[in-house]
Amino acid sequence: KARVSPNGHSTEKLTYFDPETKQHVVPFVIEPSAGVDRGVLAVLSEAYAEEQVKPAPAERLKPVEEALGAFLKSVGRNEKLPVEAKNALLAEGERIAGALGERLASMTGLLSMPGAESIEVAKKLRGQVDPVVDEFYRTVLHFKPRLAPIKVAVLPLKKNHPGIVGVAKGIRRQLQSSGSMRVVYDDTGAIGKLYRRQDEIGTPFCVTVDFDTLGDGESASSKDTVTV
Repeated sequence: KARVSPNGHSTEKLTYFDPETKQHVVPFVIEPSAGVDRGVLAVLSEAYAEEQVKPAPAERLKPVEEALGAFLKSVGRNEKLPVEAKNALLAEGERIAGALGERLASMTGLLSMPGAESIEVAKKLRGQVDPVVDEFYRTVLHFKPRLAPIKVAVLPLKKNHPGIVGVAKGIRRQLQSSGSMRVVYDDTGAIGKLYRRQDEIGTPFCVTVDFDTLGDGESASSKDTVTV
């Protein structure tokens, strides 16, 4: 039998009345967690990374540093923030300020912390941070190939060159014909942006078709996430 403890916060009965037996029953349920959501979260957390592409120059960091200083001063003066939220914002902000160039990507997390949205200068800080992060950092999902939802991306260097487009679409058809993988074709931006997009998606392999491909059937890239 289930042991019933008194509920001091409510007078509502939490029993179920069985009309057949005319008895009140206290439900006793064991719900095993066998869903995929926790597994997916673990995989995403393990694969996610924000990597610095190149160091941001001092002249780009200076406005961010000034905006961060103004943000922290505003947090310190705010009397409506709960003490825990204020202390957490100040601690994280000071940690980032101590090595701004290396920890710039952490600013997004700072601005997402409880209470940050109530600080008036937070929008100005975000406006300074986002362009620098977009230029000097990249978001990468380091999926293992067998877990990646998209296995291969085919990227033509020139979307308006008939020869390059023809070869690229032919490669996509060949890969898709196996039926064992999902392949995407993307020509919606400059090649660097296409690489960055596949990094964010977690695509393990990219095939770039360029002018050298038309000559000898091979292409190479120094990008570490691109394999041809």
